[in-house]
Amino acid sequence: MNNFKFEKFKLRKNEFFFFLAYSLLILYRVVKSSTIGFDDNGITYIIIALLFGLHFIQIRVSKLKLIGIGIIGIIVLFCIFKTMDPILPIVLLAIIAAKNIDFKKIAKVSLYLTSIMVIIILCLALFGVIVDTQSYRYFGNTKITCHGLGFNHSSALPTYYFYMFLNYFYLMPKKRNFFNLLLGVLIGCLIFMFCAERLRFYLLIIAAIMIFLLPFIHGKFKKIKKVTIIWMFPVCCILTLLLGYYYDSSNPTLYNLNITLSNRLYFEHHAFQKYPITLLGQNIMMGEDVTTFKDGTTYFYLDSAYVYLLFQYGILIFIGIILVYRYGCKKAFEFNEEYLCLWFVLLAIDSIVGNQILSIWIIPILFFPFCNNTSLKKVE
Repeated sequence: MNNFKFEKFKLRKNEFFFFLAYSLLILYRVVKSSTIGFDDNGITYIIIALLFGLHFIQIRVSKLKLIGIGIIGIIVLFCIFKTMDPILPIVLLAIIAAKNIDFKKIAKVSLYLTSIMVIIILCLALFGVIVDTQSYRYFGNTKITCHGLGFNHSSALPTYYFYMFLNYFYLMPKKRNFFNLLLGVLIGCLIFMFCAERLRFYLLIIAAIMIFLLPFIHGKFKKIKKVTIIWMFPVCCILTLLLGYYYDSSNPTLYNLNITLSNRLYFEHHAFQKYPITLLGQNIMMGEDVTTFKDGTTYFYLDSAYVYLLFQYGILIFIGIILVYRYGCKKAFEFNEEYLCLWFVLLAIDSIVGNQILSIWIIPILFFPFCNNTSLKKVE
């Protein structure tokens, strides 16, 4: 992979609307996930969509591609009416508007703004300006307090940190040494001690090890890496769906796996039992009284991105998103972007237990298949 210097951010005039929209999306989503509290009934989403639209009309697009975008747009509109979810059209507008944008610029904006906002919210919580939400869970028979540290849920800060970690080492390849990676893991450990999100912390450790090993396997095992990278999303997706569909608590292996995954298999099986698989999606009701914990609280949430995509957005959008990510993996491999390949692989694994696959404000790699990558050299 080519070395990349962290040069000053240069914004071209024809990129203004795109980065204004993207910056507003990042700020809005981070604040919305915090205890600051901000509900504008979707007005911000409308402004963001208009800004992305203003950028898109400046782009030259062939008639055939325009027809394709129109067809996809119609499908997305039907999906909105079914799901009442505004995220999908925002993501669609953002990625088609990224046609002439340098991917690394998008990654920079994501890292800069997310880091600033997360640090501000964390400081406000530590100084008692905003609420530090607390929830409880059991590890075995031990009751653990999970702190939100300024965010609505204890999983938010570990999630932000994990993807900031990946983005930082993507943009700063010369910093990928043992000391910096160890420091990053230690910070993650500190966050884990307060937030108690062990699955995200385990994945952080795996990510650090794989990043450290990248130089040692550079240019080696090309066929194995190609198959692994290109098929990681479909394989992880199929595996997750099968485990959720066939989950049986009477099976000791599946039961123990479900406990390890914090009841995710149980919730996924519940979704298969209660909700139909539709063509254009539906509005999945989270927070139902499905599982009652030892402290009397109830909970239901589809944490896996694969299961959530299938039930919430329907078959068409589900297949489309998986194929786009598979194409992104293939493109990253063709451009010999080994770190990006790793980032795609880690997201594919994380999507088994997490639902950030459409979170373009913290995970910009969905832009990569659509961006201007002329600065990268394609390997034949």
